[in-house]
Amino acid sequence: MSRDYYRYFVYGLVVHSTFEMPELMPASSDTPDVIVRAGHIDRHLNMEAYGGSIRLGPELQMLDWAAIGKFDIHGTSEIVVDLNPGVPESLMRVPLLGSVMALLLQLKGSLVLHASAVRLGSTGVGFLGDKMAGKSTTAGAFVSRGYKLLTDDVLPISLDGIAKIAPGFPQMKFTDESSSAISISGSEVMPPIPYPGVEKRQHNVKESFYDEATDVGKLYYLQRGTDPAVEALTVTEQFQILMRFSYSHRFGKASFNTPNGTEIVRQCAKLAEANRVARLVVPDQLARLFEVVPLVETDVNG
Repeated sequence: MSRDYYRYFVYGLVVHSTFEMPELMPASSDTPDVIVRAGHIDRHLNMEAYGGSIRLGPELQMLDWAAIGKFDIHGTSEIVVDLNPGVPESLMRVPLLGSVMALLLQLKGSLVLHASAVRLGSTGVGFLGDKMAGKSTTAGAFVSRGYKLLTDDVLPISLDGIAKIAPGFPQMKFTDESSSAISISGSEVMPPIPYPGVEKRQHNVKESFYDEATDVGKLYYLQRGTDPAVEALTVTEQFQILMRFSYSHRFGKASFNTPNGTEIVRQCAKLAEANRVARLVVPDQLARLFEVVPLVETDVNG
């Protein structure tokens, strides 16, 4: 490859990019799985001022953000980015490393969940939930106790053989309130991202990151409550939760028009039948968050 490309490793993929992405782990391979490059995209999808729009199909996936720019995924090996004039690349990397990469991973055959995950012992533990349910904050509680981060926000699972979580990159998103309650050794608060509605700050946790694929141990559906608890779920409930928090759900019915689109149903069923999902009740009071750590340790380790 040309020396003009930056080389990174993220979500189990070697990425060559014309954009610098300092939050990612460096890679040395000359053979990329994915190329990310700048390019002109001549189209206009309807969207609100700060909203987004997607159009998905068999070969080309189109994702646009009015205040950021346009993204095209060609096949499963190229992402073209047309950034709006004056938009900082730090803002562009939010959708690129989030929804855009999530869709690419789905196209490549992974089940991609909107979740965070840590490595507990030799297995991966994931946290799923609605917006503001505390996915990053709960993962942060474990990282502050010495466990390693696997991924925050985008959780790709490979189901070829043993189910494994592919690691993301060493950053976590916290509100100011959460970050004041969670102390992670060696973490660094990154500059704020200039975008309406972005209230969380990125924290670099490079010293607390695990960069290898890890077997799936348990996935916890987070719900708020008075006292912490781990609760069993039926296979049907587990399947419904996995479908609900898969990125395909966020993309809507159009995601089933993409390659591997219908495979998501089988993948969710396989994980549910393996009894991988439970409910984790997280206390409403942030000061009691750390009470969930020993509960999960006991549940995972038996």
